[in-house]
Amino acid sequence: MTNLKRRTLPVAVAAALGMGAVAWADQPSSPYQEVLQDARQHSVLLADAKASGGGFTIGQGDTTLTILPGMQVRFVGNWGDDRKHGDSSIVTGFEVTRARLDLEGQAFSPRLKFRAAWEAGDITGAVALLDAYGTYDLGDFALKIGQFKDLITHEGLVTWDKGLAVERSGVNEALGTPTAVAGRVQGVGIVFKSEQLAVEAAFHDGAGSANTSFQDAGSLWGISARGEFKVSGKWADYADMTARKTVDQLLVIGAGMDWTQVSGGNLIDFAIDAQFEMAKLGAYAAFIGNIADPFGYGDSTFDWGAVVQAGYALTDELEVFGRLGIVVLEDEIAGEDTFWEITAGVNYYLLNGAPGNGAKVTADVVWLPNGAVGSAYHNVIGLIGEPEIAVRIQLQVKP
Repeated sequence: MTNLKRRTLPVAVAAALGMGAVAWADQPSSPYQEVLQDARQHSVLLADAKASGGGFTIGQGDTTLTILPGMQVRFVGNWGDDRKHGDSSIVTGFEVTRARLDLEGQAFSPRLKFRAAWEAGDITGAVALLDAYGTYDLGDFALKIGQFKDLITHEGLVTWDKGLAVERSGVNEALGTPTAVAGRVQGVGIVFKSEQLAVEAAFHDGAGSANTSFQDAGSLWGISARGEFKVSGKWADYADMTARKTVDQLLVIGAGMDWTQVSGGNLIDFAIDAQFEMAKLGAYAAFIGNIADPFGYGDSTFDWGAVVQAGYALTDELEVFGRLGIVVLEDEIAGEDTFWEITAGVNYYLLNGAPGNGAKVTADVVWLPNGAVGSAYHNVIGLIGEPEIAVRIQLQVKP
């Protein structure tokens, strides 16, 4: 592995677009009014609007503020077989994985919007700033500046409360999202959206630049872009990974890339993904690649991964899902270069299966036949080359 790669992430650092959520104004005179209203729940390139109509809103005139708290509490049981040392271990316990506070709204005009988000994690409970940015609607385009979510995959952009499994795939976390501050960057971006096409580009301080000053060392700059083409369906159904409320057939194909210059070398990250939904059935697939070129400090490397997952709604309240992922490293870690991930589980949506993903119980089982890629996989011990199984039961509450 090269020196460009983070010690907490043996694979190449994923430096993607800083995309987060961007809000547009609903102006009666705009030819995009109908498109923008349909996109109010689009959680990828245009998602400042509340997805479920929840939260607490206060305001006066054209200035409003919406408060959106949320949390995830889970029980984890982990079994690892350390064959190299002739023993195995079982670890169990509870954790508050996420305690979040999101603030979003508009200031003085529907054209000027903002978002800020903080999260306390499961290790120390320390609070970290995630999002802090503003957007300005120019009609056909929107400008964005601040600290926002870096992206390369659709799975990475879908918000924490709208996935299928307890956590995003280890493939996405290892290759598609820098671990620093949940993959945020600092920079400026521009967004375009039409009935079928969503495109965003950004200039930022590079991978892992969240919560740093302008003097941060290492990452010099980054350029990223992502495009999504909607073949059929509604953007609102693209906002989550479940199809339990989908009526119209959805198919969206996306691609993203990021080029970050780091200490004289380059990190190039790219992905191609697709999401398909029909009544009760949803599926997602992605191919992700990382190229690290250290420019004289060592040989370049290419790491890649792929993930496929699907969910089926048995009823409005009950949903089953499965996931298969693989990460392949060019350089071995402790004699291993291929890491599989197999996940299966169930979601039970509370409150009589009401629309939205905010109140649900999720239970899943993750099997890692060859262990995990460093700390990229949540709730695993990380025995490289050794089999490991994690059982997770989680309660989620988010307006």
